[in-house]
Amino acid sequence: MVDSSETTNTVLFVDDEKRVLNTLKRLLLGEPFNVLTAESAAAALKILNTTPVDIIISDERMPGMRGSDLLTEVKRLYPDICRIMLTGHASLEASINAINSGRIFRFLLKPVTKVDLLEALYQGIDELVQYNRLLRLSQQAGSVCSFEVQIDPKGRQIFTRWSDNARGMLALDNTQPLDNLEILFNKVHPDDVATARRGCLFCMDHNQCPSAEYRIILPDGQYRWILQTSDVSMEASGKTLRLLSVLSDITERKIQQEQLEYQAYHDDLTGLGNRARLLEILSEKLSKESAARQQLALLFIDLDNFKLVNDSLGHSFGDLLLQNYARRLTTLMPVNTEAIRLGGDEFAIVVQNINGEVITLADKIQKAMEQPFKIGEIEIFVSNSIGIAFNHNSNDSALKMIREADTAMYEAKSHGKNSIHFFDEKMHDKATRHFKMTSDIRKGLSNNEFYLLFQPIVNISTLLVEGFEALLRWEHPEEGLIMPDSFIPVAEESGLIIPLGNKVVEMACAQAKEWEAVKSSITPFISFNVSVHQLRQIDFATRVTDTIKAYDIDPYLLKVEITESGVMDDAETSLRLLHALRKEKLRLQIDDFGTGYSSLSYLRRIPADNLKIDRSFVDGMENDEEKLAIVKTIITLADSLGMDVVAEGIETVEQLKQLRKLGCKYGQGFLFNKPMSKDKALLKNNYKDILK
Repeated sequence: MVDSSETTNTVLFVDDEKRVLNTLKRLLLGEPFNVLTAESAAAALKILNTTPVDIIISDERMPGMRGSDLLTEVKRLYPDICRIMLTGHASLEASINAINSGRIFRFLLKPVTKVDLLEALYQGIDELVQYNRLLRLSQQAGSVCSFEVQIDPKGRQIFTRWSDNARGMLALDNTQPLDNLEILFNKVHPDDVATARRGCLFCMDHNQCPSAEYRIILPDGQYRWILQTSDVSMEASGKTLRLLSVLSDITERKIQQEQLEYQAYHDDLTGLGNRARLLEILSEKLSKESAARQQLALLFIDLDNFKLVNDSLGHSFGDLLLQNYARRLTTLMPVNTEAIRLGGDEFAIVVQNINGEVITLADKIQKAMEQPFKIGEIEIFVSNSIGIAFNHNSNDSALKMIREADTAMYEAKSHGKNSIHFFDEKMHDKATRHFKMTSDIRKGLSNNEFYLLFQPIVNISTLLVEGFEALLRWEHPEEGLIMPDSFIPVAEESGLIIPLGNKVVEMACAQAKEWEAVKSSITPFISFNVSVHQLRQIDFATRVTDTIKAYDIDPYLLKVEITESGVMDDAETSLRLLHALRKEKLRLQIDDFGTGYSSLSYLRRIPADNLKIDRSFVDGMENDEEKLAIVKTIITLADSLGMDVVAEGIETVEQLKQLRKLGCKYGQGFLFNKPMSKDKALLKNNYKDILK
């Protein structure tokens, strides 16, 4: 008998792959289990016939007898053995069915870890011990009873005999005679009486007895679920039919089944339906719509800036906010409509678009969420981005509507958030292009399709080249040259900006090493841009410094360019990272200065060497007094902070002369040169001829 104490339990692994068996044996090395193995169901049954086994873990897909059939046979022959299924092909429905039928105690999914295996073994042992104890108690308490009926050839009952514990199970008083089947049918729930009667009649009419499940009502109004299993046979005389039925109380199993089914279709955190429930609702309504020709609408809702809540106030607070949001959203639902939580901060609603109800509902949600949520002592405001898709014809599927509503929701977020967008085919084309480009970027990284061009950075006073800005380009195998403004936003949204940014760092270091080896009088520095997403990576500074060390170059040869708005997006985190880079002797440059919103207090804390004036201020400054004044102010500000200034986008000699007069130290732009390949970059080291 299985025991959960310190005694050694015997485990039998059954799998047709010896490699899997060896792996499972290794996982239990040093653990208090005696391990046996079998490579087929037949071999397993042979072992069980001679050797006591406490737990059997079988693969499902095996030649000959399947694992489920083996475990069914084990249940019949050795009901005290704990039965566990190991498979890579389990589904939720298969899991529920197998557990409910009692063939197994639990599932383990391949590949299995040691932690998962040990947890399953110990829990399986405890469950079987508990199962056996409850079985004994239930039998003692009358949770299993039986009856026997003999019937003559004309279908008349000769006699009916009940087991003694029927009174307890059916809650009958002591005066009730146990001599007919009506005492059962009188206890059955009105909705299930036909099922109970049909089960008995079918047995007697067809000499076959399928099991039946139905409810009985107790005197206190509660009901219990009953499983009736029967067998029918003809007496030796051939004149009398004998029906023997066993009634088992399966209420606890039904409750567990309902809990499993509830968990399968509901979100644990909010209690709302989940994605599986959404698919179920959509499939059902789309089927009905085919007949009724009623238009359906699917709303996809995303909380704006929810990540900021988690990052600043913690995930526990974020969970509380989601629960409060779900409760408020539920109060807004029309009749026979339910809210769904898809996961994270995404929600969905399916509504019949009668008289434009979807627009009314979307506006209602937006207005309701304008009121703050009060959680503890904190008040927080939440806005939504809502995408809406409609079904167009009877061929529309649930997955198609979900995809279109999701696309519309992201379109809403891209247009400033807190807005409502309806799906159209242009969005689908855009999403398709986005998906393809994401895939192509991933391939491009693997195939080294990205490369750097270099635009000279010139000392405005001496007109000597002192460095280069590294600019990323993509030579697509089918579409040719793709510029950064086309692929960088996609890379940032997909998360590929991280490996792409790492690639830029590596290529910049490799080029700095190559130029350092030229041994010219001055080795030019290389500046490169860093995305705000890279700044959020806690290991970014370490990655950069490790790459520099790997190429054995002077960190001073590199300048890291960060945008003003990028730093301010998460100022404290960015400042810690920038100070870490500065500590490693890298130079820092604030890019596109003047277009962001940094305050002087933060600007003083940024350990930057340079400010780069955005090209929008340089363009036309010779003819625009306002732009000229802005450029002059930035140069004065940088000088007071001990920073040099780089002006980008210089295209005319007049601009160059004005910048020199204002004391700007560096410049770059088409006046000097366009971005060049690494081979052409060092061919010219000064631009003194420009002013001749």
